[in-house]
Amino acid sequence: ALSSALPSPPPSMPSPIRPASASAIDGTAPDRARPPVCWLLWGDEPIGGVRRALLNFAGGLRARGWPVQLLCLDDGPLVELLRAQGYEVHCLHSDGQQHARYAATASSGRLGQFAALRQLRAYRQALTAALGRLRPAVVSVYWPDFLPLVGGPCRQLGIRLLWEMPEVPSVYRFRLNQRIYAALLACAIIVINCS
Repeated sequence: ALSSALPSPPPSMPSPIRPASASAIDGTAPDRARPPVCWLLWGDEPIGGVRRALLNFAGGLRARGWPVQLLCLDDGPLVELLRAQGYEVHCLHSDGQQHARYAATASSGRLGQFAALRQLRAYRQALTAALGRLRPAVVSVYWPDFLPLVGGPCRQLGIRLLWEMPEVPSVYRFRLNQRIYAALLACAIIVINCS
């Protein structure tokens, strides 16, 4: 059922989704005839919601024969864990300090937030080259800050982009998920009051 759960591409794009082979369905190996599903991460995500969601979702896809790739902006403990579990992991940087520098910059007010987004933009060329080599069917991100970074390369390469928005309120800079939930809640209240 999961092999057909991904939405069809727009009519202008050829469908990269193929049915699973027998060896992929019985769990013996990923089906290399299918294009992979890729997650973009920092690489040092702590134990918590993002890590749990990633391991559950990626593990479920892998168990059903989908090739899974993880593309990390930096090396870190999550990268080591994923490699130990047999995932294909690619890192754009390897000093283990990129996320800490980004967080420190972003925490210094509005100007710091814009400076942090400029820091992310520095990854764009390497990210575009990596996605061009990996050629996933879908790139999934958890962090809303990554959307401006990966949106352009995905559009340029014809790769679908999925933002897996956390269900809980965010403590992060732009609080996009809180704003979206507030807007949806306001619409729901208006509909309830009008009916």
